[in-house]
Amino acid sequence: MATTNALLSGRTILIVDDSLEISALLRDFFLARGAHPILTHNASQAFGLLQQSTFDLVVLDLAMSFVDCTSILQFLGGRKRRGLSRQTIVLNDNCADNELIRKVHSMGMPLLIKPFDLQELLDICVRLLSVTDVRTLLTT
Repeated sequence: MATTNALLSGRTILIVDDSLEISALLRDFFLARGAHPILTHNASQAFGLLQQSTFDLVVLDLAMSFVDCTSILQFLGGRKRRGLSRQTIVLNDNCADNELIRKVHSMGMPLLIKPFDLQELLDICVRLLSVTDVRTLLTT
């Protein structure tokens, strides 16, 4: 557990979910592990934050109300942000269309179905951050 907390400690994580309950749960989950979660409940604010700031991880709800998630996925997978798609965890409550699910899988993003297991979320975070750390070491 100490290694996991060390890996998350100081990391900035963008949480994009329109559910106040899930957002609060994720915020508390990451805060308890020393991370710096940033919450947003809508796509336009998420786009702004993604353009202005750098994040170690993004947790994105695929089934937000009144949101074109395809646009967010395209933005995350864009040429300037290609690395960010490898650092994005997608949440879904099993109501997204199959086309969107295929896009998530084709971009290599892990998909968690709500309700999800926090240990599984933690395992995915560790895997994504470990791979990112190795890539950073190899390119410096």
